[in-house]
Amino acid sequence: MLTTESYQMAWGVYLAAALGLLWLVRQWLRPRSGAALQVTLLLMLAALVLTPSLADPELEHYGPAVVVAVFDLLTHGPESIMRSVEPLLLMQLLAVALGLLFLILTRWVLKPKTSL
Repeated sequence: MLTTESYQMAWGVYLAAALGLLWLVRQWLRPRSGAALQVTLLLMLAALVLTPSLADPELEHYGPAVVVAVFDLLTHGPESIMRSVEPLLLMQLLAVALGLLFLILTRWVLKPKTSL
């Protein structure tokens, strides 16, 4: 059983690792793709690793939705993963929508002015 301090420490370590992963992926993507694709992929990865989900309904503890989904799949079977997959899917849809909005803003609304 986790104490409050160990629960907060575990989340702190997980968040630091997730932010480090996002930074590394950003550095890797920088020379390889356009800004809109970078933003969309980073938003999707952030949604994947940072979305929380209720780990145990009786204890009201939250965990990373990806980890909760994997453990639920392994321990309770495929029918139990929907409570952690639903927030993941919603956050992925939001990430794609924000990426498309960024693409629209950078391509058509905030079109760079060319000088002749």
